[in-house]
Amino acid sequence: MSVRIPQNAGLLAWLAEQVDPAPRKIRARRRIREASLRCHPDLVDRLESSASNLPGTRLRYLVGFPALIHPNEIVFGIAAGTTWLAFRLPQLGQRAVIPSEWGNRGLGPEWVDVDPWLSMLGLHEGTSRVRGWSRAAYAHAAELGGPGKQARRRR
Repeated sequence: MSVRIPQNAGLLAWLAEQVDPAPRKIRARRRIREASLRCHPDLVDRLESSASNLPGTRLRYLVGFPALIHPNEIVFGIAAGTTWLAFRLPQLGQRAVIPSEWGNRGLGPEWVDVDPWLSMLGLHEGTSRVRGWSRAAYAHAAELGGPGKQARRRR
C-alpha cells in the first residue's frame, strides 16, 4: 500500500515537518517499534475502533503516527499524543464535529481536530459520535478518488 498519492500530499508534507530529521520517504507500516510510536496506545485503540465496520479500512503507521487509510489509499484519520485526533471531512461535515479544546494543528482545511474522548458525554454517546465522524471521513475519502485496488492490479 502506497500513501504517496496527490490526495495525501499535504498530509505527507505536514508529517515530514513533525519529525527530525525529516524522512526521505514516508511509508505506511503495519507495525512499528514501541519507541517510535508517537501516540498513546489507548488513543491508537480509539482511532482503530472508530473505523470498525468500515470496509477495507486499514490502520497503518506513518512516521510513528497511527492513520486510517481508505481502500483507495487516501488517509482519512490520524492521531498523536494522548488527545489529538483529526479526521478529513468535507466543509459541510465539519459543522457537526465537537472540535478539540487543544486547538488546531494546522493540517489543512479538510482536516478537523476533534476531541477523541468527549468526556462531557456518556461513554456510549461519545463513542457513537467519534464513529460517526470516522464514517463521514471515510465517505469523503471515497469521494476524493485515489488509485485504490483497481489501479494496483494494473501495475
